[in-house]
Amino acid sequence: MTIKLVRNEEEANDFIRQLTQEGYHTDSIYALAYNTDRTDAIAENTEINKVGMTEQGIIQTVANIFRSRGDELIAKMKSLGVSETDAAHYERMLAAGDILVLTWPAEIEAGPQDSGIESERPPEKDNVLTPPVVNPLLFAGSPEDRLR
Repeated sequence: MTIKLVRNEEEANDFIRQLTQEGYHTDSIYALAYNTDRTDAIAENTEINKVGMTEQGIIQTVANIFRSRGDELIAKMKSLGVSETDAAHYERMLAAGDILVLTWPAEIEAGPQDSGIESERPPEKDNVLTPPVVNPLLFAGSPEDRLR
């Protein structure tokens, strides 16, 4: 997972452009800002993904209606694999006006799309990779299938 805090929309757009040049697909790039209009503008201008029901599941998406903006942002970050401690830190930075750009799952494009072959993941700190987070609410199968 790649995470970066930027100060404004221009820096966000530049970093998103850099990520796509490195091979990240726009469906794997997310931006979060405290102001939803900023988040929407960045997503629209750069054609990146927005955190929604696919990433969070229906229960968390509905729960966001009743949460404060800060709690909603923390829930969205957690659904993308950010730890609760880090999410709380980033939420404070977003409240101060920064924008968070991150990739999830941590995959870059490698070869033809839809080939069924998993893309190579970029190295993280000390070349340790973080496995993607799977939301069990999105799992379409029986409980027995989950144990396989």
